[in-house]
Amino acid sequence: MASLRIPDKWKSLWDLWDIRVAVLLSLSYQILLISIASLRKRSGNIFLTVFVWSSYLLADWVATFALGLIASGLNDCGKPALDEDLITFWAPFFCITAFSLEDNELWIRHLLQLIIHLLLVAYVFTQSLPNGLWIPISLVYLAGFIKYFERTRSLYLASLATLKTSTLPKPTAGSNYVRLMEARMKLYMGVCKSKDDASIPVDIILAEAIEVEPDHSVKTYLEFEVVQSGYRFFNDFKGLIVDLTYGHREWQKSRDFFFKTSPKDAFRIMEVELNFLYDMLYTKMVVVHKKWGFAFRFVCLGCIVLALERFVSHHHMHHTHIHEVDIYITYTLIIGAIGLDLFGIIKLIFSDWTIAKLENFKSKVVLGLMLFIRKTISLDGKHRWSNSLSQHSLISYCLKEQFKWIEKLVDHFGAMDFLDEILYKNSVHVESDNDLKVLKWIKKAVKCIFRAKEAETVNGDRLKKFIFEELRDKALKAKTSKDAKEICSWRGERPLLEASRSFWSLTESVEVEYDESVLRWHVATELCHLTEDNNDKDESRQFCKILSKYMLYLLIMRPTMMSEVTGIVHIRFQDT
Repeated sequence: MASLRIPDKWKSLWDLWDIRVAVLLSLSYQILLISIASLRKRSGNIFLTVFVWSSYLLADWVATFALGLIASGLNDCGKPALDEDLITFWAPFFCITAFSLEDNELWIRHLLQLIIHLLLVAYVFTQSLPNGLWIPISLVYLAGFIKYFERTRSLYLASLATLKTSTLPKPTAGSNYVRLMEARMKLYMGVCKSKDDASIPVDIILAEAIEVEPDHSVKTYLEFEVVQSGYRFFNDFKGLIVDLTYGHREWQKSRDFFFKTSPKDAFRIMEVELNFLYDMLYTKMVVVHKKWGFAFRFVCLGCIVLALERFVSHHHMHHTHIHEVDIYITYTLIIGAIGLDLFGIIKLIFSDWTIAKLENFKSKVVLGLMLFIRKTISLDGKHRWSNSLSQHSLISYCLKEQFKWIEKLVDHFGAMDFLDEILYKNSVHVESDNDLKVLKWIKKAVKCIFRAKEAETVNGDRLKKFIFEELRDKALKAKTSKDAKEICSWRGERPLLEASRSFWSLTESVEVEYDESVLRWHVATELCHLTEDNNDKDESRQFCKILSKYMLYLLIMRPTMMSEVTGIVHIRFQDT
């Protein structure tokens, strides 16, 4: 049997171009990632998410692979001649890599990867000594170290353990704290049988909050006020992602604020708040948007610019023995790194984080101008989210033709969630009143040309108003903390009370766990929508159906977003 042998011509070609191709490929990945990374938070497309995620993984792999090629190439006598000083200068550029998504808990792995990359670059440098390019190499090495450190630090800060610690309020122990803890320990160990025996030095009194009539005067928010309000709420409530509970003060503050806010502005503020949360979890913003973070940005840029100047001087003196292609590659690397740094600095200056930190800045004109410039150059796009609601229907899932053998094969490789996202998830496009006329005309034209099925759409402004008014109605009833807790524990009692005189015969349907309640109400909503006369003009029916499918999507396909309440949802879903 003949062995599969690579032709010598191809091997020679690879030996000649392997390092050069790896260098250019690594730079291309960095340019690609800084261009498309922000699209992920504005798109619910599973294929785009996978593409961005795999691009980050490949960028890391290409950088490590290229460093290995350079390290081995310096000691390979049979390799085609490459200027050792020059390829050593290329090595530190591989430490300038993009921030990786969705691996916050693996920050220790990235710390080890940082150490390995830096040691590998140092090894390559020492092997090339004496090196005429040692000054630009050292400058790029410093810039790469700063960027890699920022990346590892960001991953550490975004890990759940660190988030839990950082979001805890400052302790206010009080003068009797030690005595109180000792007394509680005696009660716990059984040394004392009652509070009096333990001599607990304090009495705990639960006082009801004073009922305050909310102010219903609605305020209109400018764009920079929306950003600053969203930042304040982000700081106040970011602990929710680690299941931190909040007291009456935060609840009252949030309640009073949104009573004075229109539905449109309320959702704009929440969009900004969620964008800050995304940046905290998946970008380096928390690290770079500090005084020393700004300083490091300019230090990195200065190092690379100085490296360019040093390389130009060296090139003029030693240009005869360096291949022209390698010179072009080096200039491409340096100019590409400078361009990426400049783009990053511009994004940093015109980001929501900068506008939020300028809360005490007096000039509204300057803040408005910053937002106008950002929109003009489209750094963050027109929208902060995907403008779509993901949908999952239990009935459609059961009725859809299922290929059991394919599902078993996919499940064997642990990719069942990915397949479900493709087969059983739909999206409803959320349109604003301003977009409706133009978009409807475009979609009708596309449908006529391509005979495509028109995707479901919903008027976003009216949907947001519907949700906001329902929440405001409940907030009006929650005049005390006790009322608020009771309302939050509702599982559908209110519509049953309003619609049915025989409510008590239906209590069994609502006195269940949260996840089971969502499943039951989803089935009820689907059945009611199918059995009753369909009236397209009744928007409430459409809104209820869309929200029901969205809640089921979160419960089944995004359970981590509802971690405290999901329970045994997947078992219940299969049983249903």
